[in-house]
Amino acid sequence: RVSHEALTSNSVSVVSIGSLPQGQDLAGRSFQTLKLAPPKLKGGMDAFLSQDALRGRRFIVVDEWGPYDFRRPLLHAIPGQKVPTQFEIWGPKGKWRVVKTEGVTASEKTRTVPGYVTLKFDPKRSGRTSIELEYIGAAATDYRGIVTPAGKPVRFGWSQFRIPMQWDVAFYPWDAKTDPRVKPYYAYKQNPLVGGTTVDELNFAGYGGFAKGVPKTYFASVANTEVTVPRGKFTLEATTDDGIRVWVDDVLVIDSWKYQGPTVYTAPIKPGHHTIHVEHFQIDGYSALKVKIRP
Repeated sequence: RVSHEALTSNSVSVVSIGSLPQGQDLAGRSFQTLKLAPPKLKGGMDAFLSQDALRGRRFIVVDEWGPYDFRRPLLHAIPGQKVPTQFEIWGPKGKWRVVKTEGVTASEKTRTVPGYVTLKFDPKRSGRTSIELEYIGAAATDYRGIVTPAGKPVRFGWSQFRIPMQWDVAFYPWDAKTDPRVKPYYAYKQNPLVGGTTVDELNFAGYGGFAKGVPKTYFASVANTEVTVPRGKFTLEATTDDGIRVWVDDVLVIDSWKYQGPTVYTAPIKPGHHTIHVEHFQIDGYSALKVKIRP
């Protein structure tokens, strides 16, 4: 409960705000409840959520344009999916419809906002996958501040470029006798395997082991794949924490065998069929290993 005096006094330094179950914040509604005019930011922007705005941590989203404000339609991939298939559609109230797809089919052709849609595509497909939607409803304001009046169409969507690669990954422990930082990098391979897996995407990150049986600290990863790169200009991109070495057709193209936080390295890769070999080691704390090919 926030008092009128607390909201209007310039001398109050601390205001205690109660909350409902599930952590629903009351601060945004207090101005409407008390019939006070919320302060306006420069340019007429409103610093407070409207009374019917979606609330909760999962609605705090930052995309390539900055913090999302729900004033424009957005196709948002639900977090936690290695290959995005489940999406939410956010924005002002209105309707959306599918305009165009490439390499993907949508579970729905038209619905209302907010809503959901499921995309289905071939995981073995190389190239660009995309969906374009059209929104019609309330006025929409894009990331540049340009307003589309109510009833006028707004296009939005999602796209992803992907070259599928099936990886065979083996995991080894290491200790002071086989420490990859000071011993030959292959010394840890003398230790017995602690785990292995086959994945459609080399994309590991977090504080836990990368696979069943793999320790959280002091382990090494060895991954292999074959890939056919289509015509065009492409880059091999590797994200690592800690050390990494990458070979393409037995040629070392990325070499950063050291302690480091999550760091991105790149190397050009030509069209055609290639074998890719990756070796990686983790010390402790956060760990990451991700390798992909992008335009």
